[in-house]
Parts: sequence; C-alpha cells; structure tokens
Amino acid sequence: MPDASLPDMSLILDSLAMGLLYCDRQGIVRFVNRAYADLLGRKPEALIGLPITIAIPHSRAHEVMASGKPEMGDLCQLGLAQPVIVNRLPARDGTGQVMGMISQAIFREPAELLNLSARIERRSRKQGSQRRRFLASHPPLFTFENILGASEAIRKLKAQAKRYSAIGEPVLILGETGTGKELFAHAIHAESPAGRGPLICINCAAIPAELFEAELFGYEKGAFSGARPEGKPGQIELADGGSLFLDEIGELAPEIQAKLLRALDSGVVSRLGAINSRPVDFRLIAATNRPLESMLRTGAFREDLYYRLSTFVLYLPPLRMRKEDIMPIACAVLQGMGLEYVAFAPETCELMLRAAWPGNARQLRNAVVHAAAMRNGDRILPADFPAGILQPANAAASPLASAAREAEADAIRNALDLCGANVAAAARVLRISRSALYEKMRRYGVKPNRNPA
Repeated sequence: MPDASLPDMSLILDSLAMGLLYCDRQGIVRFVNRAYADLLGRKPEALIGLPITIAIPHSRAHEVMASGKPEMGDLCQLGLAQPVIVNRLPARDGTGQVMGMISQAIFREPAELLNLSARIERRSRKQGSQRRRFLASHPPLFTFENILGASEAIRKLKAQAKRYSAIGEPVLILGETGTGKELFAHAIHAESPAGRGPLICINCAAIPAELFEAELFGYEKGAFSGARPEGKPGQIELADGGSLFLDEIGELAPEIQAKLLRALDSGVVSRLGAINSRPVDFRLIAATNRPLESMLRTGAFREDLYYRLSTFVLYLPPLRMRKEDIMPIACAVLQGMGLEYVAFAPETCELMLRAAWPGNARQLRNAVVHAAAMRNGDRILPADFPAGILQPANAAASPLASAAREAEADAIRNALDLCGANVAAAARVLRISRSALYEKMRRYGVKPNRNPA
C-alpha cells in the first residue's frame, strides 16, 4: 500500500523547476506539471486529454515512440515563452515495450544555457592546458637513435623493438643491470602510437612497499591517515593515453601484481577508498634483471601476470657478449662530453675489450667519464681508469669462484649427456629455465655432445 505520509506525486512534480509532460502511445497528454504548462501558456487541467499535436503542433512524440530512441538537447519554442532545451524520452512498460513519451523542458532562459556552455568551455580549456603542461613534463627522453652499438645483436634488438612499438600489448624487457632497459622502454614509447601521450616511469624498488599501492592506483579523500584532503590520482591514471614503465617489476608484492593484472585486463582502475572505477587506456612496459621464471616456482611472482607480460619479450645481452659495442659506446661518451679530439691509447682499447664490465654500459660510461677527467693530454691510458676496472674477465676471479664455475659447467655437461643433448630436458633436470641454460652454456663454452661415449 502507498505510504499515506507521502504527498501526492503530482504535487512533488509540480514543485520542480524543470517542465515534465507525458503522453501515451496514442499521443494523448496524460500528465503535465505546472512548469511545462506555464511554458505553453495554458493551465495543466486544460492540457490533460488533448492530443499532443494540438497541445504542441510541432511535437515529435510520434517519431520518438516509433523509433524507440531518445532525442536529447533540442532547442524548441514552446508557446510564447523563450526557447528552451527539450529532451524526448520513450517511456517503456515492464516488458520493454514503448507505452508513451516523456518530454523534459530543462532551461527556461537561453541565458542559462549560454552560461552553462561558457562554464563548460572554460573548464575544457583549463583541462586542456593542464594536460598539455603535463604531457610536456613527461616526454620520452630517448629514441632508437640514442641506443648505441654496432653489433648484430643490437641491430636485431632495435628492429624487434620497433615492431613491438606498433603493438599496443605489454612488453617485457629482460637484462642485467646497466644493459639499457630504460633506453629501450623510452624508445618503444616514442615510436608507438601512444608516443604523443605521457610516459610515466616508476622504479618499483625505490618506493616502500606500504606506499606502493597508493602511488600506483591513487587514493580518495580520507582513504587513510595522512592522505591528502583532495585525494591523489595514481600513476596508472596519469599514464592514461600513454605508457607506464615499471622498472624492476620483479620487486612488486604479489597482491599489487594481482591489482595490476586486473587493471590491464579490465581497462579500469580503482583508487584506494573509491566506490567507482575509472577507465584507463595505457600501454605497459616492464623491465627487470631478476629471474622471473624461477620466481614463479617460489610464488614471488604471479604466473598469470607473467604470462600476460611474456608474449612480447626483449632480452638485452650483457656487454661482455657484444664486445664490438664497447668502443662505439665509449667514443660516444667522449663526444657527449665535448672531447671528440681525445683518443684511447691502443693498449687501453685492448684492455677495455678484454674487461668483464659486470655493470655493462652504465659502468662503461662512468669509467670513461672518470678516465677522461683523470687523463693528461689527448690520450686516455689504462692508468686513467678506476682501479681494477680494466682487469680481464677471468683475472679477477678467486680460486673459489673459479672452482664454483667449473663445477657448474660440469653439472651442465652431465645433464646434457644424461638427456641425450636435449637442452629442454636438461633444463628440467637442472631446475632452471631453458633460456637460462642457454645463457650459461654460452658463458662456459659448453656445447651439447650429440654422440656421447
């Protein structure tokens, strides 16, 4: 039964400033509130029962009911009043059938519409200006031209990365520290269709775990103690229309990995403390120097996120596996310092090519900067480099380290012999990934023996 304490619905509708009119499927006016009747210059009771085309000669009620589609924002002249904005909405019964039409008259004065339009335009200009400033502060810093090297490995990697750039799917970049993962991430973004959007970069290892969720997903007002009063957008939201680069993604906690996967799959993100989700359109580029495949076995990295990321993978080989890139990079460092006239002595070049460079291109760059600053004259000598840097790859190894490497190489040879030179099977025996086994075989010079004794 209706609540007797509630006023009659017609009284409630009559109190609205917005005009409302309802006609049935035959086009007969069955309800009109006082605001709509005033616009027509009639009394409400004089309109009830009239055909809509008599009450409003130019009415489109029959067209709306025939199509079943609403018509929004039409500027109309109703009676002698000023033009108003009218919405026409098909009314449906419980089965979804059109049973009539509702007409809404929203603005009684054109000035109201002009004022609203001006406010919207000002807000749009302000947001556009803010977004332009934001994009200008988050451009890619490197392109493929900034990735130095003449080796076949680098040429192939750049060609592969350019193909990945055209695809909107996530890219996973693997490699040791200092191999240039961040350079490739910037270049992929710059070359991609999202290159005009922002590139948001986060080092997952540099943000405390307890703050990372709020940093990545943002938070609403009052979400936690110490939160900003106005809330804060997350880095994923800021990457909307562009790319999000997560360096050291292997450092992410599993619960954050799960939320990141949901954002990738659903295209929406929820701030901490929010009720509703926000749509986002971003391209994820991730990088790590950690062995993600072995982390899967311990549960430190989620399988579902790994498989989402590992479709398009770039593996950046260490500098010791592409020695032909050492001198071009070193000379480019000198050129960037304005020291084009400075040269490396022949004995220096020889030692640089034999060095291990465990820190890869980053270590090489810093060592060249040190040597250039310490030189006397226009030639860089071995003594200009930091102590111990130019030791050959095998010279710095202790007897214990050498024994450990030899034992590992023997274990690989034995596993390969046991599995009939089947690398995949040997990797399972050794409980490492096939790619890791191949890398160790290259490092130790181990080759499968196809004809074991």
